[in-house]
Amino acid sequence: MPGGKDNRIYVAPAVTWKPDQSTTLTILGAYQKSKTPGSMFTYSTGTGTTTDIFTGSPSYNSLDQEQGRVGYLFEHAFNNAVAVRQKFRYVDVDAVTRYVGFLGAPVGNVVSRYTGYVHDTLQSAIMDNQVEAKLSTGPVQHTLLVGTDYTASKFNDKQGFGFGVSPLNLAAPVYAPESIPDPAISSSTQQRQIQSGVYIQDQAKLDHWILTLSGRSDWVRTTGEDQFALTRQQQSEQAYSGRAGLTYVFDSGVAPYVAYSTSFFPNLGVDPTGAFFKPTTGKQTEIGVKYQPQGTRSFITAAVFDLTQSGGLVTTGTGVTVQRGEIQSRGFELQALASLGGGFDITSSYTYLDMVTKQAGDSAQIGKFPSGNPPHTATLWGNYALPLAGPFAGLSIGGGVRYMSWSYGDDLNTFKNSSVTLVDAALKFDFGQAAKELKGLQFQVNAKNLFNLHYTTCQVGYCYRGAPLTVIATLGYRW
Repeated sequence: MPGGKDNRIYVAPAVTWKPDQSTTLTILGAYQKSKTPGSMFTYSTGTGTTTDIFTGSPSYNSLDQEQGRVGYLFEHAFNNAVAVRQKFRYVDVDAVTRYVGFLGAPVGNVVSRYTGYVHDTLQSAIMDNQVEAKLSTGPVQHTLLVGTDYTASKFNDKQGFGFGVSPLNLAAPVYAPESIPDPAISSSTQQRQIQSGVYIQDQAKLDHWILTLSGRSDWVRTTGEDQFALTRQQQSEQAYSGRAGLTYVFDSGVAPYVAYSTSFFPNLGVDPTGAFFKPTTGKQTEIGVKYQPQGTRSFITAAVFDLTQSGGLVTTGTGVTVQRGEIQSRGFELQALASLGGGFDITSSYTYLDMVTKQAGDSAQIGKFPSGNPPHTATLWGNYALPLAGPFAGLSIGGGVRYMSWSYGDDLNTFKNSSVTLVDAALKFDFGQAAKELKGLQFQVNAKNLFNLHYTTCQVGYCYRGAPLTVIATLGYRW
């Protein structure tokens, strides 16, 4: 099946300076340039039966992305009780997506196609200042954190749709190279967003009890204009969010806990009508238990949760982003790490998810399970580090499986995706274990979908192939 190129360059240098034991400054940078497919959708019939027919064109199928970021982390401890930190990050992203999609239903075996073009840029600067203080009020030990942050962002979105691509015969699809021009820009939006926040957190310990209380207040102002309609919008939001958690730690290492939290996240972009997206909000209740035997690396955690999210964003197969209504997620999570000794480690996890749409623009979606979310997922991974005294010192080998159960292929729950089990593997070599002069040099190979299993996943009614066998080799040096 024709697709597109997948080329990536990524570098992320970092350097830490410690003029004394109380002060640390870390400079962070990153640059990434990638060219990946802009669309990998396959043709699906009205019943959700997928085919091997690629809906796009290899002549117009790319996501060209270039991004960079630079920042620093500064920390200074005045004494054992008081420390200050400042974090700064600047991000610049430029992404251009080109793709081809089906235009309406086939006429006989021939379907018309359209071209889509999206050019997004984002510049964002984030500053976070905080003070941490450790103090006591009688027998209660407090770790108090107070801070303020500020984010300034500029977002530009340009889109165009055209018809400069040949139709496709579904009975005998041909993907011959063709010259496909970029469509004319039909929408252009520019936005600026300023977000400022203040927060406070107190972690109080009394004997075996740990109480965590945190609160945050956000102020967000978004302004923007439609470059075509020459109209302006502005939107101001103010919200409070926070968290309360209580844990009891037994001498045995068992620690049951309960927590409740709320969240607030402002969004950039506009919906299909041109209106600003509202912030995404949520609330979550969680009850669980953690257990780590003293003196071991092994641990196990189990939790049940009830999460409600309002205003989440989702992108459809046509490249249009829409804002969902209210979705409730209830479920159970289990994670475990068993350190068996002799270099053997096993990690595993299982999640059960029960989701339901509570509010939606389309009333037919209410009461349905949001598409693309499997109710059951599980992972199992084993790793073996060869003995340091042997001839293969520094070598470790890992392997495992990922399981994803069935899921619905559209938000009306008219058809299902099949379950899938994938096998992964990894090999890592630490040169420093073999020769002291090579300390810091590591080589690693990761393989996902080791047996190249072919599978298809559909979400919001659009279907795409799962990632094939992917092998990534990494050579790194840390000093």
